[in-house]
Amino acid sequence: MTSSWDKYADVAAGWTEDAYAEAPTYLRRRAELVRTLGPLLKRGDVVLDLALGDGGLAGFEREQRYLGVDASFEMAEAAKRRGVEVVLSD
Repeated sequence: MTSSWDKYADVAAGWTEDAYAEAPTYLRRRAELVRTLGPLLKRGDVVLDLALGDGGLAGFEREQRYLGVDASFEMAEAAKRRGVEVVLSD
């Protein structure tokens, strides 16, 4: 039996670079939104990214502790290869 997460198995490596036309611009803007739309984040605060994909956003959240959660084993492994702290869970 396959899960709905199996569709990411073959695309996890390089997800950020392939999924977004201008990955750095997109992720920089997303990180800015994370920092400005919610409560004020201080150095060392935790940013929890649910369905983190390959963790591309982590590189733009340098002042905070970045923790990602994903249900796809392959996506979680791709994020770990980027040095992201990941929990595999759905």
